[in-house]
Amino acid sequence: MPCRATTKARAKSVSSVLSGVPIAIIPDYWPVASGLLDRAVSYSGGRYELADIFDALMSGKMQLCSAGGDDGKPHVVAVTEIVNYPHKRVANISMLAGEGRDRWLHHLESVEKWARDNDCEAIELRGRAGWERVLKDWDLRQIILEKEL
Repeated sequence: MPCRATTKARAKSVSSVLSGVPIAIIPDYWPVASGLLDRAVSYSGGRYELADIFDALMSGKMQLCSAGGDDGKPHVVAVTEIVNYPHKRVANISMLAGEGRDRWLHHLESVEKWARDNDCEAIELRGRAGWERVLKDWDLRQIILEKEL
């Protein structure tokens, strides 16, 4: 099941299917995942540091998913969380990072299935403006304007 690991796996094995990284192996897998997530964290506007993501993953508040190729290296990592707004349950992709987007973009379908399986009514992604051009079947609902004080 994407983003919610149910079995223990070795830290160095990477699936060609997007799957959850078990909490028990996140510490061993973190050097690989954080290497991909570092750039995404830099776009968070100071909202997150890698240590914050690690802590949320270890507490179970967020989930880490990964997929790779025949070379055994991850091509994509995603950090997800389920958000219960007052009137809507939403799966949030907090971070999405990888190399060779054409090799992994199709994995978003697995995240959508995971969201449906967890009774979410929608899926949301916060990211830089370029995602709007890539995710053509997604609707732009809002933008975030920020002024540093």
